[in-house]
Amino acid sequence: MAMAAATCRHLNIAHKILNLSILGEIVKNVSANIGGTSVAMPTIKDVLGDPQPKTYVPFRNMILNSLAFSFAESNKASHVFTGLQVHDEYGYWDTSQRFVDSMNAVAEQNRSHKASLEAPFSALSKYDELMIANELGNVELAFTLTCYNPDSAGQSCGKCPSCSERIANFAKAGIKDPIPYNVAIPWDKLIK
Repeated sequence: MAMAAATCRHLNIAHKILNLSILGEIVKNVSANIGGTSVAMPTIKDVLGDPQPKTYVPFRNMILNSLAFSFAESNKASHVFTGLQVHDEYGYWDTSQRFVDSMNAVAEQNRSHKASLEAPFSALSKYDELMIANELGNVELAFTLTCYNPDSAGQSCGKCPSCSERIANFAKAGIKDPIPYNVAIPWDKLIK
């Protein structure tokens, strides 16, 4: 939440927190991505090839996008944006373009307000996104957090599947990740 608040301050936009603790209560026995769970956080090796890894939160993206559609209608907004990217699809059915199209098919039934879910990066990899950010030159990557298991100071763990993918793609792009990790990342060896 701290990173989201910092990003909003940096962009001078409103930051709103919704209490979704009920979702955590519902899924804590099956997801490693929920506070208070006893499900161990897997490594990247554990999740590769798993069609629904322990980091999956059942129906999270449907719930979050439904809330965003509700906000859009209540505020007369025509678009909802989500940051899905193609590598998420390997383990999460609710991060695919097919899922986005399905959400839009449901939203299309609204009789009085039309809004669409947009996923501009759904066909792009993390590497592709980094190349776009590098080309734009003013994207604040220091305000991003993808870690599944950050410490209390908000530093990324450097070990979870999301950190592993992030580190690998920054290295592939030849860019040192500007965020702090609570383990030493040998950027000089990773970046060729």
